[in-house]
Amino acid sequence: MPAGGKQTGAVGGFRYDNIMRLFPALGLMLLSTLVYAADRPPLLGVKSVYLLPMGSSLDQYLAEQLTVAGHYTIVTDPTKADAIFTDKVGESFEMKMAELYPPPSTETEEEDKKQEDPWGKPPQHFGGFSRARGTVFLVDRATRNVIWSFYEPATTSRPEDMQRRAKHISDKLSKHLKDLTKKAAKETAAPAASPVVGEPVPPLQSAPAENPKP
Repeated sequence: MPAGGKQTGAVGGFRYDNIMRLFPALGLMLLSTLVYAADRPPLLGVKSVYLLPMGSSLDQYLAEQLTVAGHYTIVTDPTKADAIFTDKVGESFEMKMAELYPPPSTETEEEDKKQEDPWGKPPQHFGGFSRARGTVFLVDRATRNVIWSFYEPATTSRPEDMQRRAKHISDKLSKHLKDLTKKAAKETAAPAASPVVGEPVPPLQSAPAENPKP
């Protein structure tokens, strides 16, 4: 071992001390990747969406515009969706979600009988719902949280007006996605720090070939 106690042997054709200097940099890269995944906005994780029926068939026009924009895959099977588009939230929406994604059945037949109407009819469920006229919501399927919404008031139900409204919603979503992507890239594009302050990482050097003994 040379003076100073540093090991300078070759590992796989490269100097050992140069290789060891790379480990802190690799650790920083791995840490930044994990932080990015944890802080990534939920909207950027959505790849496929399912559209619930909306007033004036807005869902049909919106599906067309979202397909043209190319940000999401429009699915007709709700089990393949990451998020749900809807124009209302509240009890009726929760009931629809329970219908699309029923929880595992745990009730026994005896418990089911207790829920039956004494006159032999299924129980009636009454309750209001919230349809925010002109507002479209994107709801995360797993968390049931609204991850994006936009208010675009309806003027008429004529096809040309619905087409214009759907395009405006899609354009606003595209802009929001672009802004989120730029922000996420900026936060993760911090310059990599050197493993040793004030000392840049030298390029890998091949170990000198040993001269054969005569």
